[in-house]
Amino acid sequence: MLVGDNDNFVEVLLVEATPQALPGAGDLRLRVRVTFSTFHAEYDRVWVTASDFQAFLSELKALEERRQGSATLASMSPNELILQVHSTDRAGHMAVTGQLGRWCYARGNGMLWCQLPFDFALSCPSQLPQFLAEFRAMAASPEPRL
Repeated sequence: MLVGDNDNFVEVLLVEATPQALPGAGDLRLRVRVTFSTFHAEYDRVWVTASDFQAFLSELKALEERRQGSATLASMSPNELILQVHSTDRAGHMAVTGQLGRWCYARGNGMLWCQLPFDFALSCPSQLPQFLAEFRAMAASPEPRL
């Protein structure tokens, strides 16, 4: 699922879903790739709870229908992923804001927090139905889409 255009985008792909027989059933492990301006970040261990993902889908559906408001997806681990799709005006123009971050090992200096914040307009708000359909498919599919 790619949100944005060739210059600025967030790509979210399903890596795995926790099986129904296990604790955390339905939780999703995502691979997220961000390109913003000339900066790039990628992390393939972003976990999102099943309930948070379902709430995001509900918010995205409401946003798609009304073209007002926002839909936010956040990772289990604080600040690893914050992805918000939101309206910017009454005409229904949309933008995407958030961040992708993780702890990185920095030789001899221990761990450093690395993050890439992003904020860009969606060039085509009419893509919202496609975003919703692809995110719904991700939640329904037990198979990764890498």
